[in-house]
Amino acid sequence: PLRAELPRARAIAGRQAIVDACFDALSRRQSIAITGRSGIGKTTVGMTIAKRWGQARVFWFTVRPGLNDSLSAFAFSLGYFLRGLGASNAWRQLVADQGEVNAERILGLIRHDLSTLSGDPILICVDDSDQLRPEMSAHGQVIRFIEALSHLTPLLSLSQQSLFDAEQQFVLSSFTPEETQQLLALEGLSLGQAESTLLHAATRGHPLLIKLSAMLLREGETADAIARQLNGERSAQAMFARVWKRLNDGERTILMALSVHRLPAPADVWQAHDAALQRLMRADLVHLDLQGGISVTGHVRDFVRERIPPDALPTLHLHAATVREARGEYLE
Repeated sequence: PLRAELPRARAIAGRQAIVDACFDALSRRQSIAITGRSGIGKTTVGMTIAKRWGQARVFWFTVRPGLNDSLSAFAFSLGYFLRGLGASNAWRQLVADQGEVNAERILGLIRHDLSTLSGDPILICVDDSDQLRPEMSAHGQVIRFIEALSHLTPLLSLSQQSLFDAEQQFVLSSFTPEETQQLLALEGLSLGQAESTLLHAATRGHPLLIKLSAMLLREGETADAIARQLNGERSAQAMFARVWKRLNDGERTILMALSVHRLPAPADVWQAHDAALQRLMRADLVHLDLQGGISVTGHVRDFVRERIPPDALPTLHLHAATVREARGEYLE
């Protein structure tokens, strides 16, 4: 919980109106929920807002079931973050209580800590917040705690379905034809109007499918061939299977090794494979954060794990454990 998350903002196509509206509402201390399908760009929009807010004052928390989906993990993370800003009352109490979290007492101390920062408030951003299940008692504690915080400081929730009773909600829809063309341009592709329109129709403007299509285009496939594939089966899994075949053995090995890490892995472990990493990052299959961490992009991690041969999984876990243990980090 003490490893603060600092996502790296990426170039963004379209969405400027939503980014502006969200930033304006958050500046007025409102709570915001951004929802939409997997791969539609919620995290990218959130990162853009965080960069504009000032990342040093953004508490970013990605819910990872089984790892940090407890009140203790959330409270310790937030307390440690506030301590770094010079507001350490909640942190000192958490340390004194030796792991026990009294929600009411800690909330009161966090309220006091936030009041000392009120002139330059922090933004709390909870990514994948719908991984919290209200019917689970432990998750219910976290939900109530975060909802109470939303009355004290701006809150941004990113999820497929809204979990919190936010004051404003924004639903991300598919890209327009113009936004599709913008995204293709960001991917380094200059397509004619006919090809761009064809891909927009085939992907239905879904950003993840557009990005996967862009990688295939860079590998020499034609827009017609990609459109035929998508018209047969409009699924990210089918498109990723096609991308997977285009990767070399080294690139597949890196993706599989990274996919078993629940948290960003130290990027320096793979520094000898810079060319492969650059290609994977260009395809948006992996991304770096601002603290030297690297991870498989959330919406493709499951696709990668499905392709790990069962007999290779123990070796990959052992490698991950060795990486963590060498840095003195806790692991199961």
